[in-house]
Formats: sequence, C-alpha cells, structure tokens
Amino acid sequence: MLEKIVRNACASKARSVTVILNKKFYFLLEDIEHLSVNIVWNENYREGMSSSLKIGLESIQNYAEDIMILLADQPDITTEIMNNLITHHFENNYFITQPLYCNGVGHPVIFNKKLFKDILKIEGDKGGREILVENKNNRQLIEFNITQPIDIDTKNEYLEYLNKEVI
Repeated sequence: MLEKIVRNACASKARSVTVILNKKFYFLLEDIEHLSVNIVWNENYREGMSSSLKIGLESIQNYAEDIMILLADQPDITTEIMNNLITHHFENNYFITQPLYCNGVGHPVIFNKKLFKDILKIEGDKGGREILVENKNNRQLIEFNITQPIDIDTKNEYLEYLNKEVI
C-alpha cells in the first residue's frame, strides 16, 4: 500500500518526494528504499499526525515553495490526480489547492509556503483542517468526477482492499 502511493508520487510532476516514516515501523523502508525518495524518520510519532507534518515540512522548508500532503492510507490517489492538482496550483495564485470529489473534498492537498508557519504550529493528532478553514477564501477546489479514493484505517478495510486489488 505504501509503495503504491509513493510510486505514484514519484511518477508525478512533483520535483521531489519525501516520505515520513514512523520510527517503530522500520520494516516499511524495504518497500520504498528502491524508489528515488527522501526518507525522514519520525521519532515523535506519539505526538500524533501533526508530528509527521512538522518533521516533513522542517526537512524541506528551506527549498520548497509548495508542498503536497499525501496520506499513505489512500493508495488509490493516482498520478493523474496529483498532476491535475499540481498543474492547477501553478496556473493560479491560491495558497491551497484541494480536490473536490463527487462526495466531498479530500486529499491530497497542496499548501503554498506562505502557510508553512501555520502548519508548523499544528499540535496533536490532526492535520491541516483548521488551516483549510482559516484560508477558505484562498483555496481553490479542483473538481474530479469520481468518489474520494478509499481511506484504509482498519485491518479489515486493508484486507478488503487487497482482495479487490487481486481480482
């Protein structure tokens, strides 16, 4: 699952790909070490999702103008979705670019560096939702005529996903 989303990101228009891995899941490295990615180990994983956001951003903020945040538990986010968002983000002058699927907004989300300081202030087990709300007037939604890619949060959801992938 991790390899699929990372492979899609590597095939996209993104200039570089940084993967944040939880230090206690070192074995995941073998799934992606053959790909051209930067690996950052999150030793503060107990602090929640925000710790991954912050450590990832800190590792690239000196040279990145924008970041796209992808979640490893959404393996069906395609290279085409990423490329469409990247293209629109650079064609327009918004701080945030986000997909609007048939059933609502989703991931991945692109943030401009003007919001990096706000991202670094996030605490606990949450992502950038508050930043999205605070900057709704400077956010563009890109429509996709599909439902949101699956979000796999449980072992059963993972097993169901694997069964669909094999069929």
